[in-house]
Amino acid sequence: MTHALVHPSRRGLTWAGAGLFLLASWVWLGDVGITAPEPYTLPLAVGLVVVGLVRLRRDPRATTTGTLVPGLLLGTLPRWRGCSTTR
Repeated sequence: MTHALVHPSRRGLTWAGAGLFLLASWVWLGDVGITAPEPYTLPLAVGLVVVGLVRLRRDPRATTTGTLVPGLLLGTLPRWRGCSTTR
């Protein structure tokens, strides 16, 4: 995956590699019996925030709402749902 990031003609493969890594981690988490939502959503949320930060640096017209909020919501909403129903 790092070679795809460095070589300009293979940057499109980065998304495929990231998707396969995310899918493999979900399969592994399911195999070991983890049912909490955070281990499944946090890696994707971190990835979305990183992509949003890169976009904010490169595009001066980009807004924080459109670039950072999707990742932040994905990282925080599963925990809030679990806290309200467990007590």
